[in-house]
Amino acid sequence: MLLEWFIGECLRYERTGSLTNWWSDGVIELKIDQQSRDSYHLAGVTWIGSDGLAPFDIDVKLNPKTDKCFANCIFRLGLLDQFGLPSLCEPGRPVEIRTRQNRDWAMALELTPPEEAEQ
Repeated sequence: MLLEWFIGECLRYERTGSLTNWWSDGVIELKIDQQSRDSYHLAGVTWIGSDGLAPFDIDVKLNPKTDKCFANCIFRLGLLDQFGLPSLCEPGRPVEIRTRQNRDWAMALELTPPEEAEQ
C-alpha cells in the first residue's frame, strides 16, 4: 500500500503532461535487492488505473544519520513505444523490467531531501 502511494505521489511531479491520467492501482510484482548497508534497488510492475501495466524501478539510498528521509531516490516508471511516447502493457502479457538508464523510461525522477533535512 505504501509503495502504491509513493508511485502515485511521484506521478504528480511528471512535468511533460504525458502521464497526467496515470495513477497507481496496486503493485503486482516486486523484487528488492540490497546493494549495500544503506542502498536498495526495487523493481516491479504496477497497475496504471485499470488500463494496463507499467514496470517501475527505484534506487534508494538511506541516510544513516537520520531515519526521517532518504539520502537520494531515483524513481523510473513506464515503457516507451516505437515513437517515444508512454505506453502500457496489456494484462496477462509478460512485462519487461527495463534497463536502468533514465532515457529508456516514460518518467525518471530524482528525489533528494532539502539541505536542512540532511543534517
